Amino acid sequence: MATKSYLQLQQELVALTAKVEEAKAAEIAAFIEETKQKIREYGLSPKDLGFKMSSKGTAKDATVSIPAAPKYRNAKTGETWSGRGPRPQWFRDALEKGQKAERFLIDQ
Repeated sequence: MATKSYLQLQQELVALTAKVEEAKAAEIAAFIEETKQKIREYGLSPKDLGFKMSSKGTAKDATVSIPAAPKYRNAKTGETWSGRGPRPQWFRDALEKGQKAERFLIDQ
């Protein structure tokens, strides 16, 4: 069995990443269509789905609060922080000790 070179593996990675993104987009589109169908079928409103209505009361202005994905992780404790809102104590302590924020970034 021949070992593939770094460049060959990189090319395969790029091709596979494109396939993953295509599959994800197709699945999301199917999910959205199925969800819209169910909403119509059951006559659900944005309020039924947990959306907060604006003062205008239009679905166009409805919002959903979705937690942000973690951006930073404390490798010792597993604690995470999204990078939004106040910095957690473990993050502040690390910065005070001279550590760089980049050290805690979660690989995407």
